[in-house]
Amino acid sequence: MPYDGVPGTHIWYDGTQHPWEFLRVWQLQPSLTDPDTVYAGVEDAGLFRSTDGGQNWQELPGLRAARAISGSLGRGMCLHTILFDPTNPLRIFVAISSAGAFRTDDARGDLATINQGLVSPGELPDKTAEVGHCVHNLATHPSRRACLFMQKHWDVMRSDNAGDSCMKLAATCQATSASRLRCMPTNRTRSTLSRSKATRSIIRRMANCGIPQPQRRGTSGKR
Repeated sequence: MPYDGVPGTHIWYDGTQHPWEFLRVWQLQPSLTDPDTVYAGVEDAGLFRSTDGGQNWQELPGLRAARAISGSLGRGMCLHTILFDPTNPLRIFVAISSAGAFRTDDARGDLATINQGLVSPGELPDKTAEVGHCVHNLATHPSRRACLFMQKHWDVMRSDNAGDSCMKLAATCQATSASRLRCMPTNRTRSTLSRSKATRSIIRRMANCGIPQPQRRGTSGKR
């Protein structure tokens, strides 16, 4: 799986330029519509596609070529999550350690950042930077169109517009890290969000999918 063209460099943790290196494959994700098409996420961050069942691969260089990803902090920069929108076969979400989350709406790899609303104090010089957030995982809501969940250091986020903007979920859903994130709707107003690590699983059931609701005037919440 060679990178397309001249890979170039990205910024390392010490501020120096570091060459892009193909180290390992982190995820394989088959297409929802074509049995011969499969996508691969690799380290250093790259998105590849095969249309012949994995016999040949071609990088989708739009992600790596973007100025935003090329300027992110480099060590551990692995594309570990590839997620298809169940309501739109052309829309693909990806998550990258030390970079954040990205989305393409044409399945060709022209990816845009979807990190608005993410805050990473203590990790980034600019805590609301466009890139550089350590996103661990993504999950889509099976029935709510454009509803996306995102787990990063300290926070679980939700977006209702396919990542264009994100909001922090209720405090009970805060997390430091997770290996898996799943959303399981229980009815129209409640969802169960499951975070699992190697040692334990944490399950939270949330009203309104975790979005805090303003208290009605004249009520104290007590009986």
